[in-house]
Amino acid sequence: STAAKMLVRTARSLSACLKIFTWRQSGASILYLPTDSNSGLYINILITLCARWAGYGVYFHHHNFSYIDRHSPAMERLIRSAPRGAVHIFLCEEMGKRFAARYGTAWETAKAAAFVLPNGFMVDEHSLAPRDAGDLIIGQLSNLSQEKGAL
Repeated sequence: STAAKMLVRTARSLSACLKIFTWRQSGASILYLPTDSNSGLYINILITLCARWAGYGVYFHHHNFSYIDRHSPAMERLIRSAPRGAVHIFLCEEMGKRFAARYGTAWETAKAAAFVLPNGFMVDEHSLAPRDAGDLIIGQLSNLSQEKGAL
């Protein structure tokens, strides 16, 4: 059930928060966090606050446009919860520009930085099979959902 999944996820997140403090004592200083959407952002906020309190630098990796296409109060809270100067990694320049425009005041106040890292960096261009200009290429990077544009 959804409630059971959320309970398990919350328990794992609380465990992660404890590890954040433990790892900091061992010298860790950077937290890399792929961002969720919808209710998952609240768990991201909790983890980000722990990282901030522990003195980490935070790198957020954005993989979807759901909270860019539509304003998300949770995403705005995540930006505000992060340490100043947090780095946001986007799939393309357009994604970063639209994100900064959507969350303008929070983005500017946070002194956040944008970094572009396309998914294509993982593909060796020499391993791709030759194709004709008219060929249709279909790929799937992750599970399809309404948040990612599937109907």
